[in-house]
Amino acid sequence: MKSVYRKFKNYLKRQSNWVENMQGTLMLVATLIATISFQVAVSPPGGVWAQDYTDSVDAYNCKVDYGKCVARTAVLAYVYLDLYLLLTIYAMISFTASLGVVLLAISGLPLKNKLCTRPMIIAMVLAISFVFATFETALTLVTPDYIYYTSSNSLKTIKYIWYGLEGIVTAFGLICLLFWLLYKLRFVSDCFSKLLLYLKVEVTSQTDGF
Repeated sequence: MKSVYRKFKNYLKRQSNWVENMQGTLMLVATLIATISFQVAVSPPGGVWAQDYTDSVDAYNCKVDYGKCVARTAVLAYVYLDLYLLLTIYAMISFTASLGVVLLAISGLPLKNKLCTRPMIIAMVLAISFVFATFETALTLVTPDYIYYTSSNSLKTIKYIWYGLEGIVTAFGLICLLFWLLYKLRFVSDCFSKLLLYLKVEVTSQTDGF
């Protein structure tokens, strides 16, 4: 265990400009993810209604189910309500997480340290994960059943690979954060011990003087 700790300690020490490089990368990726998530809202899969409909449209009865289909709203929100609701939730989470990272990066707050950078990395992993979930849901919405069910095994394999990769990256980030915290706590503990020893020596010398 001590050898593993020393290796991680040396690994963390060698990363002198890691924080600046990583936060720059996070800023770039967060901006890209925010753009992708925003496009889901303004250009929903399946398109939007061109005008208000109060009767049947392509075997879909707007009047019976919802009263009418409103212009400039998503078509698939009326056809697949539950799936479209999931799509919007996934897009909102990825959009909010990525914008949060962008806001923190440009805020001017004293965040140029590893303690703040590690949670930002975890937030970006979360955002990327929900981008994948958004893609999967959008694919389900727009793909015909006979194609989707034929390729379901391949999609499951890709999903398992993705979740495995995501788990490895998240675990590595958490382990690095844990070892960094242990290193800092050990440093603080050593400083505190030295301070106590110094005070003890001072008190002893003053007592001997009397």
